[in-house]
Amino acid sequence: MSKPLTIEIGTAIHSVNLVTDLESLQTPPDEATLLREQLESVQKQVCSLTEMLDEAAAQIKEHYQQLTGSHREQIVRLSIGIAEKILMKEIQAGQYDIEKIIVEALSHAPAAENIRLRLHPKDKESLGQIMEQTDKPQFHHVELIVDPKLNVGECIVETDKGIVESVLTEHLRQIETALTTGRP
Repeated sequence: MSKPLTIEIGTAIHSVNLVTDLESLQTPPDEATLLREQLESVQKQVCSLTEMLDEAAAQIKEHYQQLTGSHREQIVRLSIGIAEKILMKEIQAGQYDIEKIIVEALSHAPAAENIRLRLHPKDKESLGQIMEQTDKPQFHHVELIVDPKLNVGECIVETDKGIVESVLTEHLRQIETALTTGRP
């Protein structure tokens, strides 16, 4: 229960205005306060939208990874199949450099004096001509052997210390393994 308010005034009062609404007694906010409140509101909206965009981006990334992950093996197999067909067509058309293939295979072979190089008959003929025309040191101590089991553009380097195969299907299998596992 509230106490009655008693005011003694020495002059006559002409009118009395009783206010029961306390909000009407507050002074209206100034322009700076209004701008600050609007800025805070906009900042909250921006933060909310940023959080929603981050969540959407994370969901898109997860969905992309699921899609590519589930199809990765098929994509790799298809790519390898296409590469094999293109390479085989190029090799059949004679558009390959047997000398580069042999030099690469020899560079991976263990050092040895007696080197046997197994080649397709067509490649043996081509390499034999190259060896006659040039005196390349990497071909010294190399014995050329015809191996009809090998395809054109393939070779096997045999030494007393090991064997190096340069076979197209093996190269493609290694590439496929590296792509599917993510390891070279």
